[in-house]
Amino acid sequence: MKKKKKLKAYTGFNRNTGPGEGAVLIFDYTGKEARRLAFGLVAGHLVNEWIEFAVRRLPNVEWIMRQATSKNPHVIEWPETCSSCGMWGYEQKMVDGERMCEYCQEWAEE
Repeated sequence: MKKKKKLKAYTGFNRNTGPGEGAVLIFDYTGKEARRLAFGLVAGHLVNEWIEFAVRRLPNVEWIMRQATSKNPHVIEWPETCSSCGMWGYEQKMVDGERMCEYCQEWAEE
């Protein structure tokens, strides 16, 4: 019996500037497939050349995986972001009606 593949989460970004300057959230089976899937979407605005585009595996934690909108491979151009810093990739919680990452929550508490 063939084992069913599970989607994994990846971030795709420009390797020269890093994910802090812009990244997409990718759900695919392997990093190679994720890079191929997302490149056509980001070419021309996030990267210009194939060699500039990198993907990195993200942990399959609930708060990342709940952003998947399909059981098939797909790319999310605008993942849920922190309303304070605009970043994504960190667990976020609602604080006073605003979605905030764990780092901004710490700053808000001080």
